[in-house]
Amino acid sequence: MELTGVAHIARQSVLTLSGGELQRVFLAQLFAQNPRLLLLDEPTNHLDLVYQKQIFSLVREWLSKGGRAVVSVVHDLSLARMYGSRGVLLDHGRIAAAGEAADVFAPETLNAVYRMDVADWMRTMLSQWEKVKKAAKRRRNPGGASCVCYKCIIMPMILSMQRDKMRKMARGY
Repeated sequence: MELTGVAHIARQSVLTLSGGELQRVFLAQLFAQNPRLLLLDEPTNHLDLVYQKQIFSLVREWLSKGGRAVVSVVHDLSLARMYGSRGVLLDHGRIAAAGEAADVFAPETLNAVYRMDVADWMRTMLSQWEKVKKAAKRRRNPGGASCVCYKCIIMPMILSMQRDKMRKMARGY
């Protein structure tokens, strides 16, 4: 429970836990059995990004002890590429590629299976975040540090609207 960071919630009902906490509790149960092999089916499905990162970081840490392996079904190509060392890519239930991650995720293989330019799609998705980053650099927060998160971009607009409303109230409008 210490490894997965859930010792502080040991006495809580699982009904009160968030999705990320619940996944970490399940991992703690698995780790307590000291298995040599973990079979995981979409371990981060429906989890927020922070929990996805935590779960895969925990699994990576567990693997670092040696003599252990993980087989995981992952549909998110970014997660599979980032955390997988070997892979099997299926196309309508048939093996399209198997082996080292770099080979399985080769552009020609992915394009054939997905019937689209996967790398171009990923670049398009990344470009959306680059636009947010550029916008955030133009709109620095009061502390001078830039932030690319949704909350920090929206909050200055809300604060500005509230300030304008307070000015109108002070003028008697």
